[in-house]
Amino acid sequence: GVRSAMRANLRGIIGPIASQIKTSAELERAIEIALGSHLQDLLVEKWEVAEQAIEHLKENRSGRATFLPLDTVRPAEPLRVPSSAGVIGLAADLIEYDARLQPAIHMLLNRTIVTEDLGVARRIMRDMRGSFQIVTRAGEIVRSSGAVTGGATRSESDGGILAREREWRELPARLQDGE
Repeated sequence: GVRSAMRANLRGIIGPIASQIKTSAELERAIEIALGSHLQDLLVEKWEVAEQAIEHLKENRSGRATFLPLDTVRPAEPLRVPSSAGVIGLAADLIEYDARLQPAIHMLLNRTIVTEDLGVARRIMRDMRGSFQIVTRAGEIVRSSGAVTGGATRSESDGGILAREREWRELPARLQDGE
């Protein structure tokens, strides 16, 4: 669905979240886990563009996609980040993106705190209220419900979507330098 919508050449499609954000290599895993399936959400200028893209997907039976219209997304209030050893920060503040994308980025990452490890996550979650998630640098995730997710797969050693996006951005310079 995402590819089909991008190929439709509709005016006002910006692109998938993954291609619109940057973070340090050390935080790529945490940010990728924090975003989950939202990495492939398509940023669009307006609601009408999302409607046109959805109509295209339906007419062509070419899949489904999630769209984030910048004129209608509603970010929640940001979490208050505890000042505690091992707390890296609010996920929305740990990435770079074009300022016009702020409503969507805040909607997705304003309720996520990144920490060094699970021990820090457990310590700070006791005092947090409302809906939130905590993601560790290694990619474990703690939800406000108390659920904890972690582990590893064989493919994770190669890096994820954000690592590939970074490599694509760095490729022209590397080719020019003869690497």
